[in-house]
Amino acid sequence: MTRRQIHLIHNDGVGGGPIVVGQHLLYFAQKGWEVELWCGGEGRASEVAREVGGKVRRFKLERSVFGALWEIPRLAWELRRRKPDVFVLHGQWAGPVGAVAARIAGLRNVVYVAHCPAFYHSTSLWRVLRNYFAEIVPCRLAKRVVALSYGSWYGYLYRGWVPEGHLVEIKNGVDLRIVPTSEEAKAFREQNLKPVSDVHAVFVGRIDDQKRVDWLLEAWAEAIRIRPTAAPGWHLWIVGGGSSSGNEEEKVKKLALEMNLGENVHFVGQRRDSMLWIAAGDYVVMSSLYEGHALVPLEAMACSKAVVAFNTHGIEDSVIHEETGLLAMLGDTNELGNMIAKIAMDESLRRKMGQRGRKRCEELFRVEYSLKKYEFLYEELMQKG
Repeated sequence: MTRRQIHLIHNDGVGGGPIVVGQHLLYFAQKGWEVELWCGGEGRASEVAREVGGKVRRFKLERSVFGALWEIPRLAWELRRRKPDVFVLHGQWAGPVGAVAARIAGLRNVVYVAHCPAFYHSTSLWRVLRNYFAEIVPCRLAKRVVALSYGSWYGYLYRGWVPEGHLVEIKNGVDLRIVPTSEEAKAFREQNLKPVSDVHAVFVGRIDDQKRVDWLLEAWAEAIRIRPTAAPGWHLWIVGGGSSSGNEEEKVKKLALEMNLGENVHFVGQRRDSMLWIAAGDYVVMSSLYEGHALVPLEAMACSKAVVAFNTHGIEDSVIHEETGLLAMLGDTNELGNMIAKIAMDESLRRKMGQRGRKRCEELFRVEYSLKKYEFLYEELMQKG
């Protein structure tokens, strides 16, 4: 009898979440499962679902919190009709909305994958209350809660939101089969990263208050101050865009001009070929305030690139300081700038760190290792009924 698996994500848009969902859909379809994607928006996960013959169903989850809540009755009705063996909730708003709908429908095998726990966003009283609801509901109603990093796992543990025995940690992985070849990376560099002989740093991610591109620009300015004669040969490529509802991208572009960084800081917008940018660059730089378990460092290591970033949750699990990259104290843009200058000046260091990162990725972060753990988890839940 064919087993059915349904994945719910509130927005199949940009970011690591849809990529991870796509990995799940591909893997389990190849294992003989019938897979479905329920989502708001349209993006990579939807493409993968169609490629493997899975159904894609649209729900109005991505527009607003209240709009997502209104979809609970429809979700519950569809769940009663489709009767999945496993219902997997990915990230914010899919978590509480899907968990309530599953409870109404009488589903037991519900897994909540906490891509980026909402408690990281609690910066105001409204957000504290909203985020408490967003987390406590799926944590209490789901059979298992999956944290993607040690920091997230500990955050749930000390808050006591997840019933005993229901919290597990499964880190993300990267598909080494899709890493660009050296020939592809070279051709892309010659076409897009010019001058080719200069040193090119690559940032990949959304431009928002989580990724803190403003901090990155401050660090870049500090690196220039440290090495003013070498800096004209350094370039920072920002691969990503802001959200449709905000003006974060325009703010950081304006900041770059105000800081006189316009000649060597390049905004290329949202791209589907981000791994080619990583492979073609000389190293990867990040400035995130927090992460669930970021895919970008894993992709960088898969491409044999050193990573320079802040030492924060979701990055410290992947990057080893002074082994596979350099990690600065969170928020210390001067220290991050020093590390940018250090790695930009030392090609041998970049190469050694990149090689170690590739080895670490092969040993620990292959996507099949991650998905095998999910497979065991789903089998366990079904055996317990």
